[in-house]
Amino acid sequence: MKVTRRFTCAGKDPYETIEFEERLSEIRNPDGTLVFSMDGVKVPKSWSQVAVDVLVQKYFRKAGVPQVGER
Repeated sequence: MKVTRRFTCAGKDPYETIEFEERLSEIRNPDGTLVFSMDGVKVPKSWSQVAVDVLVQKYFRKAGVPQVGER
């Protein structure tokens, strides 16, 4: 089976074509109190702030994840 290349160029890193930037993400309660904050999240520049917040909330926040020892 042969797969034809469609979205990348041979010999080039695919991430070189994406422009990244660092952003701040804050998750707040409905009353405005801060639940979680993360600064310096590196995401594609074209992403909306909502997409950044979802990424941080689902993949970087440790709430609800069992922890073993000090981290």
